[in-house]
Amino acid sequence: MIKSGKYIKLINVLKDIKITEIKPKNVLIFNTIKSPTLILVVKGEAEANLNELQSSIVEGNLISIHPGSLLRLKNSLSDDVFEYYQMTLEQYELTSILDSELKYHLQYNNLPQNGFLTEKLPHRAFMIMKELMDCFSSMEEDDRIHYLLKEFLELYFSTDTRYPSTVFSSTCAYIDEHFHEKITRTFIAEMIGYNPRYFSAFFKKQMGWNFSDYLAYVRVNKAKEYLLTSDSPLNDIAYKVGYADGSSLSKKFKSLVGMSPSDFRLKRKPERIIALQFLGDMLALGIKPIASTAEVLNDSQLLQAELNGVIDVGKVPLDELAADLIIVPTYYYYANPERIGQMEKIAPVLMVNWGNSDLLKELRFFGELLGREKQAEDWIIAFKEKVQQSKRRIEQVKKQNETVALYEFWDDQYIRIWDRTARAAYNLYDMLELAAPERVQREVLDAQNHLVIPEDRLPEYAADHMFIIACEKSGYLHRVKKTIENHPIWSSIPAVQKQQIYFLKQEEFRFCEAYALEKQLEIQVRHLLKEKED
Repeated sequence: MIKSGKYIKLINVLKDIKITEIKPKNVLIFNTIKSPTLILVVKGEAEANLNELQSSIVEGNLISIHPGSLLRLKNSLSDDVFEYYQMTLEQYELTSILDSELKYHLQYNNLPQNGFLTEKLPHRAFMIMKELMDCFSSMEEDDRIHYLLKEFLELYFSTDTRYPSTVFSSTCAYIDEHFHEKITRTFIAEMIGYNPRYFSAFFKKQMGWNFSDYLAYVRVNKAKEYLLTSDSPLNDIAYKVGYADGSSLSKKFKSLVGMSPSDFRLKRKPERIIALQFLGDMLALGIKPIASTAEVLNDSQLLQAELNGVIDVGKVPLDELAADLIIVPTYYYYANPERIGQMEKIAPVLMVNWGNSDLLKELRFFGELLGREKQAEDWIIAFKEKVQQSKRRIEQVKKQNETVALYEFWDDQYIRIWDRTARAAYNLYDMLELAAPERVQREVLDAQNHLVIPEDRLPEYAADHMFIIACEKSGYLHRVKKTIENHPIWSSIPAVQKQQIYFLKQEEFRFCEAYALEKQLEIQVRHLLKEKED
């Protein structure tokens, strides 16, 4: 359970639960799923087809089915009965508190993703299912059911090695904000409702780090920022990042970084930078990174000319690049910590928050960090002038009070509605100051949270002008276009009827740091003005 003050931020609601079976050679089809549904296999083996995914599932496996999905189960792999628990649930998130009145909205962001969990859930999962059935049949109080569902979801996320737990994502966000305070394992465990011993094992499994090592690395990383951007004494920096004195910080710093804080301070104004993201920010500052990852380079299509010659780090040993600094987004914390340690032996590593800050503030941060404050301010002035020119042009053609929003399609039957920090939505809302639909404004922008919705709920969030993002290289953008042409949900949307749907390539909009943001603005404005591409 995630708490906000004394209020429960996430409420789990059990809609239905039952245990059922499929006899040998029989087939069962689920095609009317209206709420998230979990199937936990009790015994037997079956062939499962979920949308376009296929898998053989056995005892302890779990299927997560989202609304609008099609599931086909066939008991053809043995002569035994195939038995499973089927549980339907919903999750509500606290979105506002007004005069002690709490408002919750249905959301799916913190539930298992559509698909199969082929790692076996522990025996405790079956005990929870049985207890949930008993509570549900006896109409037991909702609080007990809520906590049982919470425990079941924690078991799922601790078993599913594909994704970091949302609970631990929020835990890491708390540490990143409160690193300078006294933080202990017991305090964090109790804050999120875990037994401290269980928390330690769970954290290690999810993050790859021991809790104390993770906290120390976050603090040392913050110390690096202060060392590069200020002349503050080491004792002052130590206090700012949660250490009692400079000696304690220096000892931990050297053990993790391989050099003393004073030696690291000499690395100001680095020239040869490996940037595993933030390429647009580097280019806006006049820095051409010497290397990046193939994934980031491939999904920075608008910057291909400027990035010509930047090396794929997967093709050359890092120690051959003679780097002064390696800039890494903080989601790399979820990677193997040994990998970060290996990079520290090659060049100092700086972990930078990604996806949760104002994009122009992010550029200013890099300007200060890399000794290029003037270049950052000059770029921002020029960019804002371009924004003002674009606003004047849009005002001449766009009707007053028309809304704009951005939607991304993946291949899981769900739509992502991004807040201002992703996919150049920042241009639409913060720069051009265009209005969002009421529900997008309230549930995404005001809540500062990305939203995931099933396609059948799209009309509730539709804008007058709709930007649609999908991956072109996989062919999915083409499939989305065909869906919009033929699907009855889409034909009822005014933006479709008025031909105010604009398609964007994920490969051009995945990253929206400064220099890319400028090029993305040009594309967005061209669509709104209905101008043809040169």
